[in-house]
Amino acid sequence: MKMQKILISFLAVAVLACSDEKSLEDSMNEAVVEDTTNTVVEISQEVFEEIIRGIPSPLEISSLIKESGADYSEELINPSENLDKYSTNYKRALNLGVYGADLGYINLYDQTSNTISHLNSIRVLTGDLRVGQFFDFMTIKDLASNSNDIVELLNITTSSFESMNDYLAKQKRGDIGVLILTGGWLEALNLAIQIALINEDKALIERIGEQKIILDEIILLLSVYQNDSNIKGLYKDFNELKDLYDQVNIVYTYGEPEMVEVDGILQIVDNSSSEVQMTKEQFQSIAKLTKYIRTKIIS
Repeated sequence: MKMQKILISFLAVAVLACSDEKSLEDSMNEAVVEDTTNTVVEISQEVFEEIIRGIPSPLEISSLIKESGADYSEELINPSENLDKYSTNYKRALNLGVYGADLGYINLYDQTSNTISHLNSIRVLTGDLRVGQFFDFMTIKDLASNSNDIVELLNITTSSFESMNDYLAKQKRGDIGVLILTGGWLEALNLAIQIALINEDKALIERIGEQKIILDEIILLLSVYQNDSNIKGLYKDFNELKDLYDQVNIVYTYGEPEMVEVDGILQIVDNSSSEVQMTKEQFQSIAKLTKYIRTKIIS
């Protein structure tokens, strides 16, 4: 399986931790760790970027939320008024991811006023983090004012975040990229969980269970910076969430692939399937801890 190969490759480069003395600002400019023989090992940029690309966009979960038939709830998003709380790059990066995930949720429900306020929050945070050059906020704002342009709006905002992540990886500011990714993933997970707690949508609960695999990927990325004074607590929280997810089983059933013709082009269809086995008690425990971690992030 591709994801298993990614995990093996990541472990093979001996990613352990940044030095205890390094602040978040210092580690933004480096992506090196020390192994048990005290030799410095540089993280493979290709592996790093491949893991990030393999994690689903928050917009995917947002789409599934809307397909579940759930109504829009403003109480589920991080209020733009919280922006003034984020005075460190650690908080800025995490909540840039949070606001990005919220933006996907807001856009899908055509909530124009909230779109504008969240875009402003994203503009401020990207400026503080020196990555604002990847966002054409005037164009995005114009698109947001017209519900008929929702698809183009989603495409341009998603593309902007992808370009920003590529830039951060190349500039060896990988910790900022990881924090943005982590904040966005957790916010999307929390959105899905809060909706699922209300309507118990089977497809949504299945996707929540599947995040067990993604969580493993994110923890591997966080482990690079686990000795940073800020990230240490986040890393611990995510490992506690992993302990709960480890009780969830994902059963894979192999299906013989087949060749089909689509618009005159032959394509291979994977007929394998998976089933998430998660009890109600396990789901509720995951929901409780996810909300707790999310509250710490946005506070």
